Amino acid sequence: MMKKARILTIFLISAILLSGCKASETSENSDAVSVSTSTSETSAESSVVSSAVSSVESASSDVSTAISSSSTVISSVESTSTAPTETTTSEPTSKPEPTTSTTTETSTPAPQPAPQWTETPTSGTMYVNMSCFSRAKAVLGAEKVKQYFLNDAVTVTARATSASTGDIYYKVAEGEFIHSDYLSSSKIVIQSAT
Repeated sequence: MMKKARILTIFLISAILLSGCKASETSENSDAVSVSTSTSETSAESSVVSSAVSSVESASSDVSTAISSSSTVISSVESTSTAPTETTTSEPTSKPEPTTSTTTETSTPAPQPAPQWTETPTSGTMYVNMSCFSRAKAVLGAEKVKQYFLNDAVTVTARATSASTGDIYYKVAEGEFIHSDYLSSSKIVIQSAT
């Protein structure tokens, strides 16, 4: 009989551990076991069985306590991780004074392109000594503006020197330039053969 009680105790412990039953289910099972053993066995055997059942019940209560404490830990971890964090901001009591900077930024100006020619003011009347074109700029190969013919009079306003070639141009009143080779201070006299 003692052997049967031990086997029954081992069976109950393994059943509780394997099935993961709650404490209420194990108490119902232990009541059924204690009722069946008390009716069929002697009082000595029933005391052994009841002590085995009580040890199983205490073991199951330890398991249920461990389960409830682990679920408490899990729920506290979940509430900690999902709880929104509150941030408090405090407004400053006094507004900071704006600081004025006394340093002045010196910006380097973009380099100016070198002038293509330089002008010197002058005035007078000059004459075209051969047929030519006036130019938009005092630069060799600049755009043609107007055609002049022999002995056409032009009013000169400035003398321009080309920066690249050093050639001399005269600026006329219309704002165009004529190369100095095509102008003279007097008219060209054409002598006819006798």
